[in-house]
Amino acid sequence: MARGQSKDKITTLGSDRVFKALQVANIRESISCEMIAGFHVVKLKNGSSYRYRYTDDLGKRRVYTVGDFNSIKPNEAAEIVRQIKLGDIDPLTTKQERKAEAQKKAQTEKSSSLKAYLINDYARHMEAWEPDSAKQTTQRISNNFAHILNKSMADIDRPDIRVWQTAIEDKGRAYSTIQRSYGSLNALLNQAVADEVITSNPLKSIKLLPPKKEEQERLSDQERKEDRRMLTSEELESLFKGLDELAKITKEKRANSIKRGKPQLESLARRKLPHWFIPFTHLALHTGLRTGDLFSLTWRELDIKNGKLLKYPNKTKSKALRSGRKPALVDMPLNSTIQKIMTTWQKEQTSKSDLVFPSSVTGLRMDKSAHKKPWEQVKKLGKLDCDLLFYSFRHNFISTLVSKGLPLLAVAKLAGQKDIKMIQEHYGHLSPDQAQQAVNILESSITNGKEAI
Repeated sequence: MARGQSKDKITTLGSDRVFKALQVANIRESISCEMIAGFHVVKLKNGSSYRYRYTDDLGKRRVYTVGDFNSIKPNEAAEIVRQIKLGDIDPLTTKQERKAEAQKKAQTEKSSSLKAYLINDYARHMEAWEPDSAKQTTQRISNNFAHILNKSMADIDRPDIRVWQTAIEDKGRAYSTIQRSYGSLNALLNQAVADEVITSNPLKSIKLLPPKKEEQERLSDQERKEDRRMLTSEELESLFKGLDELAKITKEKRANSIKRGKPQLESLARRKLPHWFIPFTHLALHTGLRTGDLFSLTWRELDIKNGKLLKYPNKTKSKALRSGRKPALVDMPLNSTIQKIMTTWQKEQTSKSDLVFPSSVTGLRMDKSAHKKPWEQVKKLGKLDCDLLFYSFRHNFISTLVSKGLPLLAVAKLAGQKDIKMIQEHYGHLSPDQAQQAVNILESSITNGKEAI
């Protein structure tokens, strides 16, 4: 029996005659099948190939490569051609369509990759954010999820998250940092769903593994250390001492610089507030503003003349505006102490910037972490607990108002919150007498001082 030929012969291209003829044939010379019109085998520079010659619907002569002569049996190649003829199929058009579909799919997968969406659609979405927040989010996702940046968002799965969480925990990252990064990724995927780039968030049912035992204990210790409370009188005394020392050192350094050949520098000897961090700290203490809001604060928002602070907190403003809601507003009268301090600061300013705390070099907004170095210096100078956070001023502001019996809604408004949920959850324990006061007021209104019996 001829090479590769079965009992049911459907082509003559499997005969020994054809096989021998190919061995002596010239390059590009072909041998036609006597049973299927257009089916032939052609000798190439390296081997031979089964082909099918046909005329398409437009009358154009075309040649379709069926397969390699040594890789496919004659009857198998012939059966492919028979099916093409029976189905009246244009194999080259079908092949082109499959190729186009594959290319389209590849392009779709590329455009729906985490990286592509992050730097294109999501970047456009983040234009409504605070620039620093957008930059941090982009870096957080890029750095944490580098291993899946080129993966289609729809294909991100549980193993991807487990591998990442394990690796980042091994690096000693805090669990809160892990949660923040995972939250950023989830927010991006939710937006991708809203943009109809993917049909659903693949992480919807995937939760982070709980923190390890030692991390749980560390978090517990940290919660105790960062207890939302008022600052003690001793802490406040140490704080003011540290600020006074910072003022003294700042003046001495400037005087030394002038002596050592920099006469062009302004003398700070008569300045009451020689360092920006001093009024910065006082304002944080008296208003409870977050550092980001202090750095972005303008003199239009801090109306010294009328003793008024009107500020949309950065943390909630962008989010509220993106969702079409009105953002919370800090609407606060300034007490006489902080009004006097900030009036002095405004008078001693040489910068023409509208910012309350501009960079002394550029006149633009300072870096978000610019307060950290002087804060560490003040703690050291005043002998404050090295673990005390600058954010403690906000805790002190809210805690003091709550503990003095100010209505929680009023506290929330001053703290830049639209409702009392956060205040109640984190500071409600500071007003344990409010319930008793409420029922006493109710009793008085009902009985009007008369005995019930």
